[in-house]
Amino acid sequence: MIRPAKYALIFLCILCIWPDTRLLAQGNVRDSLMEARLGRNRPARAIIKTSPFSIFYWQIPMTGEYRLNAEMMSGKKQSLSIGASYLTRSLFLAIAQNLPANSGADKVGANGYRVQGAYRYYLLNKPFRPEGLYLSLHASFASVKFNFKGYPDDYQLLQHFNVNLLIGGQLIIANRVSLELFLGPGFKNNAYISRCRPGYEPIDTENLQPLLRKHFKFSLGMNIGIVL
Repeated sequence: MIRPAKYALIFLCILCIWPDTRLLAQGNVRDSLMEARLGRNRPARAIIKTSPFSIFYWQIPMTGEYRLNAEMMSGKKQSLSIGASYLTRSLFLAIAQNLPANSGADKVGANGYRVQGAYRYYLLNKPFRPEGLYLSLHASFASVKFNFKGYPDDYQLLQHFNVNLLIGGQLIIANRVSLELFLGPGFKNNAYISRCRPGYEPIDTENLQPLLRKHFKFSLGMNIGIVL
């Protein structure tokens, strides 16, 4: 009678210390839900961005922009952005100049740069997560030189400074990709310099002068990015 009692006692001890599989399953489900919830709202300290459309046409006529921006959170609802760009002929202009119909015409080249910076305040975001509706103060400076191919000493230099007040929205997809749309009014100031040797005709910019002299501007654009 003693031996069965000993076996029963050992069996009861095993039951007491053996984990309840149902509790473990519930705990795993709860942990998975928590991880998913935190994953959707986890902090995203920085985003590297570019624009897929600026290479076709940019704010300075006849130019395209190859842009790289970085946005970094500086507070729970604030971020700072910096960016640099290479400016050249717009893709539309490059295609048009290489058409057979324009094979004998002089080709206009463009070469320049742009630097920019922005401060953003997110209105509805999770802490340290640059997502949702935002207001932004943005400024940039660009300089681009136009010349006919083969005549580097004869050029038109255009410098473009602008300050903008933007409203936009940014969406983070799967914590990996960002999609951003923005718009807003701004102020611009253009400086135009022409250098041409005597006897040579400068690039005709007469039709652009009214546009260059205007100070009001309106921005509309988008960026896509990689979340770090």
